[in-house]
Amino acid sequence: MRSLEQRRKYIQMKMIQHESITDVHKYQRRLKRLMRYHKLLTNLEVKQARENLRKALK
Repeated sequence: MRSLEQRRKYIQMKMIQHESITDVHKYQRRLKRLMRYHKLLTNLEVKQARENLRKALK
């Protein structure tokens, strides 16, 4: 029984890590797309996009 519980916890941890990686990739793609049009963005919008990326990387 103990090994099943350990396996469940391990799988759950890996799923959380996978979701975090997916979020990081999503924010990276969004930031790249925004940066292409950075001349059209305000400084506040650029700052907010960078902060979102930093949060996703943590």
